[in-house]
Amino acid sequence: MEQRVFEGRKALVIGGTSGLGKECASLLFREGARIIITGRTLPGDGEVQEQAAAVPGFIPCDFEKEGIQALEQGSLNTAVKEADIIVLAYGPFIRKKLEDTGAADWARLAMLDYALPGLAVSLALPGMIRRGGGSILLFGGTRSESILPRSLTAAYHGAKTGLSVIVRSVAKNYASKGIRCNAVLPGSVSTAPPQNAPSGSEGFVVSPRDVAQAAVSLLANPAMNGVLLNVDKGWQP
Repeated sequence: MEQRVFEGRKALVIGGTSGLGKECASLLFREGARIIITGRTLPGDGEVQEQAAAVPGFIPCDFEKEGIQALEQGSLNTAVKEADIIVLAYGPFIRKKLEDTGAADWARLAMLDYALPGLAVSLALPGMIRRGGGSILLFGGTRSESILPRSLTAAYHGAKTGLSVIVRSVAKNYASKGIRCNAVLPGSVSTAPPQNAPSGSEGFVVSPRDVAQAAVSLLANPAMNGVLLNVDKGWQP
């Protein structure tokens, strides 16, 4: 019997109870990874629930209430430091004109869309160095590998564009330690509320499974490092 790609490897999916994170967790589980997922509540059905039902497979966490300091405490801190694979699929989205974006909006996006993945990377690296390798997958925004003007999502895409620096920095500085870091940049995803769909994205919608398959392919391929992968059917915002 052919060995599965991630057989026996510890995978932490932050934001793994819904949306893109849940799809990633399901695919990793099918390929043999030992899954730990975080979220507000345990998912209701499917293979991910089966895996998460085993302690410590599910770690309840609400970053909106607990802040990113939750990464530095308890079982979540241990999971980050021990994971061979980290997928960070959590992050809020805000769609507002710049003149309508308030202090709370700026602070929330900077903290949860940029500082949270950054801290997760910082905490994970020492353990990955000691173990001789690891793989990190982040989620950027649509075409956030480039600095582009945004009409309604400047604050959000500013944080997501910053993730590109983290991805490339890990790839440059830790490749020799066997550590890889990549990011998927989804386009318009079919699960998003209609009011969040970017203007002009009709006909370019991708499914959560499309995005998750791209993410898992980056995690599986040892040649992929520092990649910012657009998954958007070629849509240009």
